[in-house]
Amino acid sequence: MRDTLTSLRYRYWPDHLLGEILSKRWTETAIPVILLLIVGLALSRSIDNFLSPASLADTARQAGEIGFIALGLALVVIVGGIDLSVGSIFALTDFCALYLLDVLGWPVPAVVAATLLCGTLLGAVNGVLIGYLRLRAFITTLITLIIYRSAYDLLIQRYSNAIASAFPDIPSWDFIGGGSIFGIPTVALVYIVIAIFGHIFMTRLRPGWHITAIGGSRRSAYNSGIPVRRTIALCYVASGVLTSIGALFFASRLGTVGGDIGVGLEVIVLTATVLGGITLGGGKGSVAKSAVGVLIVLLITNGLTTMNARGGVNRMALAGILLVAAMVDIRWQKNRTRIISKVYVAPTYHALPPPPPTEIGQGGPFEQNDKLRDVELIGLGRIEAPEDVILDRHDNLYAGSRHGDIIRFLAPDYQKMEVFAHIGGQPLGMAFDREDNLYICIGGMGLYRIKPDGTVEKATDETNRSMRSVNDDSRLRLADDLDITDDGLIFFSEATVRYEMDEWPIDGLEARGNGRIICYDQDRRDTDGIARPQISQRHLRGQRRPVDPVRRDLWLLDQALLVRRTEEGRGRGGDGQPPRLPRQHQPRLRRQLLAGAGRHAQPFARPRLEDARLPAPHGQACAGRRVAVPEHQHRLRCQVQRAGQDPRIVLGPARRKPSDDHLDARASRLPLSRRHRQQPDRPLQARQRRSRLRPV
Repeated sequence: MRDTLTSLRYRYWPDHLLGEILSKRWTETAIPVILLLIVGLALSRSIDNFLSPASLADTARQAGEIGFIALGLALVVIVGGIDLSVGSIFALTDFCALYLLDVLGWPVPAVVAATLLCGTLLGAVNGVLIGYLRLRAFITTLITLIIYRSAYDLLIQRYSNAIASAFPDIPSWDFIGGGSIFGIPTVALVYIVIAIFGHIFMTRLRPGWHITAIGGSRRSAYNSGIPVRRTIALCYVASGVLTSIGALFFASRLGTVGGDIGVGLEVIVLTATVLGGITLGGGKGSVAKSAVGVLIVLLITNGLTTMNARGGVNRMALAGILLVAAMVDIRWQKNRTRIISKVYVAPTYHALPPPPPTEIGQGGPFEQNDKLRDVELIGLGRIEAPEDVILDRHDNLYAGSRHGDIIRFLAPDYQKMEVFAHIGGQPLGMAFDREDNLYICIGGMGLYRIKPDGTVEKATDETNRSMRSVNDDSRLRLADDLDITDDGLIFFSEATVRYEMDEWPIDGLEARGNGRIICYDQDRRDTDGIARPQISQRHLRGQRRPVDPVRRDLWLLDQALLVRRTEEGRGRGGDGQPPRLPRQHQPRLRRQLLAGAGRHAQPFARPRLEDARLPAPHGQACAGRRVAVPEHQHRLRCQVQRAGQDPRIVLGPARRKPSDDHLDARASRLPLSRRHRQQPDRPLQARQRRSRLRPV
């Protein structure tokens, strides 16, 4: 009963969904949004008419003006800098707009253009000093804050009376600051438009990716060819432009200058940036986080002002909130990966049956033997990590290597080797179609096609996203093995949809079965996920039903070494026996070929020969007479019986012949190089190569 309840708990309780949800980037914005809702509800209960239309319209105007400044500061923080001069730039551009309009009498379009140009020049000073001259951002912007504030104080001493005495009656100017469209303030609408563009810019365009990359690691971004200095300088220029836009709306709404304009504004905007969830260290942030942070700060400050709190109390509250937010941000960024990794990995429950006997003389189907003791190795020391092998119609042998090369061994002796094509990645499953195109599953890249002349083409690296999947599974992470049907459909397996290729061992230890089967149509050049029968790995074979030409059977061998059958479109699996090997994988002499022999039943266990329980070949079993093995796996032997007999594949440690009893008992457990040194009575030629099997 306890085992049953445990099995049901691990099978049906969706604890893995919690980790997938927390790993999404939008969840970082969820916490500030929740905080915003809490603050709004608390203030609405404490203050009468706090959420009235007039109060909301006034808050929207203030949020738009400060939101522009927060957008500029967010760009600077994401790129890895900081701008303390935004308050002084705001004051100077506010003075510029009012001076040109009230004193000089410029038209409104010219005032708008000149104000934006002023903000551009002020931001460019910071950009050149920090981006190109590589000065410290904190010290540089602190100095420009003092310089800009001093210039503003000198200017208002001379022109404040002239600006205050002017009363321009310009409807277009009044509409900028106090107008509305469909009941929404103009500044709020303009802010929404620019925020949407900023979101697209940061998430969908290459310059936005460059900004995030530079904030994450400047050295890596520079090594990748990103113009680091120019990008940093342009971010400070953009900050100045956005600050001038906010100042333009502020000047149009109030139409005054004073000594306190812009004072402490950098603290308000920086608090909003941190509260929104933008990391002070750079490399992480979004427009939505900036907007949420601005709303939180404005609600708090307006609420305190409505409750008749003094200005010092407001600043103390903002300083305390900034301190707490910075502490939480630092701790969260330090432990975020660790927390998510603990929640994300959700092992499942498997009650394994007793292992079958493998000892000699027990009579089990996986009894250890040495029937392939005298096989000849192909490419030993010349090719690394061949995951799969296949033969073309001319009996040439193809295998992949960990360097991303497709190696071709020429028939009939397979001694001459050449690089047929270079793809990159890790070549896994391979199959030929009727036009002699070689289709290969490349781990981490997708499904690729190599034409007979060696031209490499990408077949597909994506598929339709599952409707019920939290993770974006439209990108192929680990395409593993494939087979081609008679009508040209390509069925290939993907080992996992929850982890990347370099993290697949964690997926295997989780044992949840996160794989799937995908069908690729060569005519439509489209893919479709046909089944997700809780598989984890690895090999797949397709076979058409002789009775019904529409239905197909798919046979797959997963990491648990269980042969399953699933019907197309139904997603049902069941245990069974493996079907016959496809004809295109059988050479003319009907002899057996294997790649990468040496797998253990216990995943990721230390390779010990005495622990071998139920090994299986890590490649396609084709007819042939030789074995292509990775150099680090040549301690294990494999046996594939002749065609027409039981197609069972058995691997086990090499066993000595009875005539070898005088050798050391530990010799069979040593690598070949050490074992040869302990067998001086063997001929030198036999030490260097294996004798060939006689033709079947």
